[in-house]
Amino acid sequence: MEYLSDRLKEPDDFYEVLSWDRLSTKSQNTLQRAIERSDLWRTSESTGFNFDLLSKISIEDLNDARFIGPARAEELIQELIKLFENLAVKKDLDSAVEATSQIISVSSLQILAKLTVDEDLDKYLERVGSFASITAQQRHTLLQELLPSKNPFKRMMSGKKDRETALGQLIDANLRLSFALAKRVCPDRDIRARTVAGNLGLLAGITSFSDKPNVDFENHVMKNVREFIQDLIGSFNLSYDDIVELMLDANELELDSDDKEEVQEIDVPFESCTTFTELFKELDQELLKLPKVDERAIAMLKHRHQAFGEPGLTLDEIGKQWGITRERVRQIVDPLMRVSIQIKNEVPLLLKAVEIFEECEDEDQFKAKVAEEEMFSGEDFSWQRLWGLTRIMSPEVLANRVYEKHLELKSESGANSPIRNLIKKHRSKFGLYDLQVVAKKFEVSEDKAFKIIADLYPRSIRSGSLVLARTKNLDTMFENSIAKQLKVYSPLDVKELLKGLQRTGKYRDVSLIGSTNDLTNLIVNLAGDPPNYEKTSNGLIKEVEFQALEKWLIEIFSEANLGILHSNDVVNFALRDRRINVSSITMYLLNSPIMRSHGRSLYSLVGTDVTEDQLDAYIQIIRGSSEASEVSYEMTDASKGILSVKPNLNVITSGIVFPPSGYKKIFEGFEFETFCSCGKLETIQAVKFTSSGFWTGFTAMIRHGFSQHEMSKGSIFRFEFDFDKSIVRLLVN
Repeated sequence: MEYLSDRLKEPDDFYEVLSWDRLSTKSQNTLQRAIERSDLWRTSESTGFNFDLLSKISIEDLNDARFIGPARAEELIQELIKLFENLAVKKDLDSAVEATSQIISVSSLQILAKLTVDEDLDKYLERVGSFASITAQQRHTLLQELLPSKNPFKRMMSGKKDRETALGQLIDANLRLSFALAKRVCPDRDIRARTVAGNLGLLAGITSFSDKPNVDFENHVMKNVREFIQDLIGSFNLSYDDIVELMLDANELELDSDDKEEVQEIDVPFESCTTFTELFKELDQELLKLPKVDERAIAMLKHRHQAFGEPGLTLDEIGKQWGITRERVRQIVDPLMRVSIQIKNEVPLLLKAVEIFEECEDEDQFKAKVAEEEMFSGEDFSWQRLWGLTRIMSPEVLANRVYEKHLELKSESGANSPIRNLIKKHRSKFGLYDLQVVAKKFEVSEDKAFKIIADLYPRSIRSGSLVLARTKNLDTMFENSIAKQLKVYSPLDVKELLKGLQRTGKYRDVSLIGSTNDLTNLIVNLAGDPPNYEKTSNGLIKEVEFQALEKWLIEIFSEANLGILHSNDVVNFALRDRRINVSSITMYLLNSPIMRSHGRSLYSLVGTDVTEDQLDAYIQIIRGSSEASEVSYEMTDASKGILSVKPNLNVITSGIVFPPSGYKKIFEGFEFETFCSCGKLETIQAVKFTSSGFWTGFTAMIRHGFSQHEMSKGSIFRFEFDFDKSIVRLLVN
């Protein structure tokens, strides 16, 4: 199994904790979900993560985790790869600084400028070639000027300027020697990087030679040039820009152990702050008191630290904004990312904010409190921002309280939360939740219940106590039922749509929950006022489509006189159209949302306006044309008999046959398996004689006769009963 660490460059310290701020907010959330899923969370992860932890999280689990998936997993992996590569570069730079800072820091920017290399290498060679050679005696004189004088008065009178004049002349005279050696050492690397590294070696050779007069100058210098190229280019693999950055840092900042201190003991007057606007202004002033921190550094920090509300930017983006390299940004910001201000007593304003967060039932409620409380002065506060601020101003106490509360809220509404999983199971087939029922059952507030539902179903819509919980990729039964009705006829009254929803529920064996007022508002939200198909279809993931039988019903009812038909008429149409499953007709007429019942087996499409007089006239016509089924039975031998049936529409649609009088006792207690003499009937339907005195179970055989043997409504169906084998067979031909 492949783990996250398998794709990363191994650091020297597997257990070094890296702060969460080293990752983007999205990747932080992804990694935290992965940690929680893997049950690996420890106290150390409250402030960051380490390589050892990543060696325990499999990429397979990361890809399969809910709300993560392969795309987000790959984003996290790529960011981790870059992070650990940068850690290796930082180590190289730190080692390089340690090796060269003492040499560089004694030199001015004018001296360091002599060591740089033009982008146009020909131009650089032209420059170094213009410097005149010096004799051995001239070199000796210049080297003597670099030596500190034993006479105190002379040391006071001859300043650094005179020494650097001599140093500059020695460098100019030997740049060609450095370049000649740079061409031969590490030949597969960038020539500019090799040359500037060699020039640093030249500087080191000249300044160290002054203490060793008995050593050959050229050999000593060439040794230093070679070593610097091999170290900075061969071992540390630094680029030209990295080396120049190193030179500037060592000269201007004079890096020492004081720069790496993470905690500053400062007594600050935050106690008087009454709003967070005042607190952040005070915090800026206190940060400016830290060594080597200016307004530019604070501006960069605000783009990286969670405590501030600035937009998050990458190191590259910040560097472009200020005209410096990303590595320089990192060197400025990294020490500040870990800084904390130790305060003897808790800041009242910050303590109050933490207490407000601890009282909230979820993070949305905290955001609502932030909007209400004047102390937040309109600042956009999330739990992450509060956590980041407490890490600066109260890392030992309040920061832990904030993170523990966050974990508590996550456990209540997270992916593995028991209440979350139970609520998920209570979603109705319509896709609806009644918040009053959910809140009472699980002993939570309606708002918290809605928060959990909305986390499960991000497209949820709320109307009072009713929630339509819409999944990410599918439309709900509720939406489809409304859309089908409006696709047949638009606009429709809300009451008419509610009838269709009730018919859908009857067909799917599910009740329509919620008050009429909440249902009405929900329908208006989805379909507009008045409800119309255009508004409804805009909110659907997939355009609603009619099934084949629904298309057929729309067609025949649209062509019908007055728009109404009796169920017998519909069955007659179906018998003539062999594509239609006759046994499904009755169920659709009774329950389809696009149909409306007018009583006495009369139906119309939704939206059809039919008067009572029209219905009465139509039913009289139907009664006059109805037919009775013809049924007879004869025994062929002691164990067999033949039932002959000329079915009417009721028999065809229901599969129910009423036997001739006197035969009830013959069939009582028997159950017959059904077959066809052709051997191709496939069904598990059985013929039974009910206590009410009629047979059931003929539907499959009648349907088979219509579809396979060209039988019709006027045909005689002959069924052979075998009492010894308990089978009944449809006889054909």
